[in-house]
Amino acid sequence: MKRIFRVRHWSVKAKLVGLLLSATVVPLLVSYFMEIHETNKHGLRDMQQLLSARGEQLARELDSIHTGYLRSTQRLAYQPAIADFCASQPDAGSTGAARVHGIFSAFPKSDANIRGVALINQKGVITVATDAPLVGADVSGRATVQSAREGKSVISDIYVSTASGQELPTVAYLVPVVDSGEVLCVLALWVHAETVWGPVRVAHGRAGQDSFAVIYDKSGIRIGHSFRQNIVFRPGGPLVPGLVARLVATQRFGAKTQELLEDVRPFPLQFERATAEAPSPDVFRGFATANNTWNYGVASRLKTVPWTVFYMTPEAAVLADLADITRSKTILALLVVLIAVAVGIVFAAAILRPVSALSKASDALASGNWDIRVPAGSNDELGLLGARFNAMADQIQRQADALRRSHDELRLYANGLEGANKDLEAFAFSVSHDLRAPLGVVEGFSKILEDKHAAQLDGKALHYLRRIRAGVTQMGQLVEGILRLSRLNRQQLVLENVDVRSVVLDVAEELRLQNLLADGTLTLTDDLGDAWADRVLLRQVFANLMSNACKFSSRQTSPRIIVGSELVDEERLYFVRDNGAGFDQAFAKQLFEPFTRLEHAEEYAGLGIGLSIVQRVVEKHGGRIWAEAEVGIGASFYFTLGTSDAQVAAAGPRLA
Repeated sequence: MKRIFRVRHWSVKAKLVGLLLSATVVPLLVSYFMEIHETNKHGLRDMQQLLSARGEQLARELDSIHTGYLRSTQRLAYQPAIADFCASQPDAGSTGAARVHGIFSAFPKSDANIRGVALINQKGVITVATDAPLVGADVSGRATVQSAREGKSVISDIYVSTASGQELPTVAYLVPVVDSGEVLCVLALWVHAETVWGPVRVAHGRAGQDSFAVIYDKSGIRIGHSFRQNIVFRPGGPLVPGLVARLVATQRFGAKTQELLEDVRPFPLQFERATAEAPSPDVFRGFATANNTWNYGVASRLKTVPWTVFYMTPEAAVLADLADITRSKTILALLVVLIAVAVGIVFAAAILRPVSALSKASDALASGNWDIRVPAGSNDELGLLGARFNAMADQIQRQADALRRSHDELRLYANGLEGANKDLEAFAFSVSHDLRAPLGVVEGFSKILEDKHAAQLDGKALHYLRRIRAGVTQMGQLVEGILRLSRLNRQQLVLENVDVRSVVLDVAEELRLQNLLADGTLTLTDDLGDAWADRVLLRQVFANLMSNACKFSSRQTSPRIIVGSELVDEERLYFVRDNGAGFDQAFAKQLFEPFTRLEHAEEYAGLGIGLSIVQRVVEKHGGRIWAEAEVGIGASFYFTLGTSDAQVAAAGPRLA
């Protein structure tokens, strides 16, 4: 699985496609995602601008309504008949009151939204009203009346009037009637709240499907909604302490004032903006109980009254519009990518066609089809590569023909050498065998002379006789060495798991029996372990090396011989080390040549053939052998037994 993600393991075709994707598709995709991001960003900004525009439009409409009614009230207050009546302070049944009532009665007839008009004296008592039952009512406790009596023009919040026996949502416009800077009385114009709610309902859906408007007063109470009248007069959050009690005392929303104010329909983000000194103009996102979903919204504050208009739109509608735009751009991007990939594949195929031909020709050439050639191609780099391939194939064919001829000649030479080698081995065996017979005769007669006629020989003759016998013995050992070398070339390895320590101890015991190894001389390291080797031949290696160590360290006062192994670069290395005579390191390689003895070696017994046998055995195992020494310090012989594969190649039967 990991190979899939390693580019170096890809085919050329896959790499070309990857290059195409990296050069075209990846930039396109990056541009696409950046475009989608910018589209979403602009979409949200456009949505905010639209919500702000619709909210401000509704706020202006409501301000216009308030301004119109307030000005109408102010114009009415400026009429001389009103001022004269307030200045004279007559009772309700006077001629002046009837005249004022006549003026007031024209307003509800001219505008159905006007519920009534009234005149309030300085004590806060209604003296004239279009609604007769209101005459004589004391409204001095109302905050709006108090502000108007102080000389201010006032627009009330929406409240529920119960004066006529019905609960009528109302907005009151109050203007002081002033003469010479003195407030004589207060003129009140009552308008149905429907005057405000109508434009709010009309604003529904102006910013897109299911968009809606909500109006809050400065206390955070909803006073208008474009489609959910049943949440009007409910707060959007917890009201300030004492406010509920004051509103219940004035029965702002009629008999159900407390019930309505305690029915909080939370929308914290709207509530915070409605009660703030100035609402933030930024778009916000919140969950509305009116439509039970998440919405985006923008707040706008009216100029005539501290009301806040919230224009809202469902998040799902915004996301749906953005999704439509994204879908269109995605389809367009996919079409561009597909066209780019298709064009790239066409070019890739044109590039790969000669490459494929080269690949097939290379495979055929590698399998031995020297006649294969690639067709002539274009004049580009691939065409030039094809021409060079054909030239290379011609050269390879010529070299192959020459190599075949050389191979045939070498086979003839090899066959000749193999026959000569067999003849040489047979000759060596024959010579060795034939030499044994006369050597045996010489050995036998010299032994008889020494055993039976030694008394008749003088000292000099006896010395010569002993030298003859020593020469015969040495010659016999030489013949035996030649035979062993001859047999090694034909002998197959019989590999098994060999306990090297036991082999070394066995050789040491044999050397002790021959009085070559003294007690306390030999040291074995702890890491000899096991080896995969031919037990008989491995024993012969240690026997030769350890006997040499005994021989060349025999003249030391405290001879020491160490046999051990160590792991070097994950290869098991065996060594035999002594503190004997040593030798010049410059002649180390000559040690392993047959019948070679170094300077001063004649002082020690030997034929110079043992190390040649050791080298043959080690190399037969697939290993290597070398020596390190210093004259008068001692010598160390190192060898390895090679890898299992190399051993198996030279092995015969394997033992479990």
